Amino acid sequence: AVEQAGGSGLRSGGGSGNETAATRRRMDSTQGRPGRGATAVAGTGGYGVRPLSAGRGGGRARDGRADADALPLALLRPHDYNQPTGILTRSGKIVTNAEWDDMSSYDATAPLLVQTRERTVGAIDAEGNWILAPKYAGIGGFNGPYSWARTPDMDRNAAVLIDTRGNPQKLPARIEVNGEKLDGDLLYFYALDERRNRRWGLWNVRAGSETVKPTLDRIEDFTDDWAKAQDHDRWGVIDRQGKWVVPATYSGSYELDYLGNGYLLAREPKGEDSSSYRDDYRLINLRTGKRSVALHDRPQDLKQGRYLAQGKDGATLLFDAQGGMTRLFEGEPERKEQFGDWIYVQYRSRNGAIDARGNFKVPPTYGEFNPFFVQPEGLARVSDGQRYRLMDENGKTLLQARGDGTPLASMKRAVFRDSKNSQSVMTDLQGREITRFKGEFTLDERSASEGVVVYRGQGDRYGFVNADGKRVVGPYFDKLGPLRDGLALARREQRSGKLLGYIDLSGRYVIPPEFGWADDFSEGRALVRREGLLEFIDTRGTTITLFGLICGEVVVFDAQGRLTWPREKLTCPDAGDLEYAPAPESAQAQ
Repeated sequence: AVEQAGGSGLRSGGGSGNETAATRRRMDSTQGRPGRGATAVAGTGGYGVRPLSAGRGGGRARDGRADADALPLALLRPHDYNQPTGILTRSGKIVTNAEWDDMSSYDATAPLLVQTRERTVGAIDAEGNWILAPKYAGIGGFNGPYSWARTPDMDRNAAVLIDTRGNPQKLPARIEVNGEKLDGDLLYFYALDERRNRRWGLWNVRAGSETVKPTLDRIEDFTDDWAKAQDHDRWGVIDRQGKWVVPATYSGSYELDYLGNGYLLAREPKGEDSSSYRDDYRLINLRTGKRSVALHDRPQDLKQGRYLAQGKDGATLLFDAQGGMTRLFEGEPERKEQFGDWIYVQYRSRNGAIDARGNFKVPPTYGEFNPFFVQPEGLARVSDGQRYRLMDENGKTLLQARGDGTPLASMKRAVFRDSKNSQSVMTDLQGREITRFKGEFTLDERSASEGVVVYRGQGDRYGFVNADGKRVVGPYFDKLGPLRDGLALARREQRSGKLLGYIDLSGRYVIPPEFGWADDFSEGRALVRREGLLEFIDTRGTTITLFGLICGEVVVFDAQGRLTWPREKLTCPDAGDLEYAPAPESAQAQ
């Protein structure tokens, strides 16, 4: 039998729907064997019962394609090969036939293909009656009213197109030679262009005419009435009449996702100045061609042909099965749940900024501050739900023409991403360009401190640049933190392996790399781990507080090595020679 066509249809992102094994030239005698995933789920006497799983062609009754009701309910496979194979009809009747040897219970289509003990193939209806007498050497399977078939006297590379009654269908020679898989009345076929590349078209068997001329790069499987198609490396969607319902303007099949109920989700192309990591979409009603407003995310399927989505302006939108759109709520909900015909909506909190007296300086309408107002510049990077922008402490947008900008704390500078040229642009606070760096993420904006910011150089190593964009410390370090109290946490694996130390702006270690873990300095001290113990050190690297474990208790020592915590004297053998610091005058007796 012909191997049945596979394919992804509009629901999947890939697959040509043409270059499959499902061609009439690849024919063997294995048709009717159960799918590999089939398992016996019940026993009836000496039989195993395998429910019939309707294939993609068997689930729809339009255009002559049989639906699941045209199939038996289950296949009855005998445990004893000498017993006949049977079926369980939908009325509950068991039918057996001594001629039957095998039939497929997985991805079945109507009429159901049956292989006989004589190794011929025919087809039966839901009651077990022969619709096609078992006179064929192979039948490809009916994905609609037609199938490729081969009689015993035909060459293995030959086939004839038949209908469900076995009547041969007349085809032009070029269609018969280059015809491939079938979908309803439509036959996929190809022609070779001047470079010997296949160009695909569609032939309507019932009408006896071309629906689509063989000019397309690819045509995927139809789902409902539509299929994705590629024309000159661009993708769109055609209907069963060959009309482009979505013009071929998309760069990939993956940008078009059929959701069902006549709705297609199309990914919006990003603008050159876009800094968003999220994709925007539009819902397209394939029946009317109407496109939705831009959506900020994939819509939520509410079933029964309805979808809930968020517009780019943050509004919550409901799309009904008739293609209508209703604006439900303003702003993006934190939680949405459907209860029958009701939708429960909960809104997340919004962010603003207040001054020391509790007055709103920036109204609570923003989704995120990242970072919050850096000092002394008093600038923040904020999101309004659609894009980021630079804002001052009065809520005023700065340098809007430059787009998404991040302030560099202590430097009176901002950095913007130039996606088109893959560069980072450092400007002053009036928007005048200072310098450019190769790569959009070369500067670690969050590390800006004390007049310098970390940058990434060749080999993914790090150094410092100043407010003039000049290199102060070369990119020698595998890890480099912000400059705090004149010192920056640093690691140079070529010199000290994984150990961390602290450098100054000369690029030299002021505190040697001898820490397995360390934090940045703050108010003259840093928390580090040395030889397995946590301690606070000062800017000279001197221990000022040491933490340990004695007698099963967490203990704290001061810079002189005296125990300051716990206050009570420890009594285990390991605590015999400990020196205790005097209790501070403010300590309570208890």
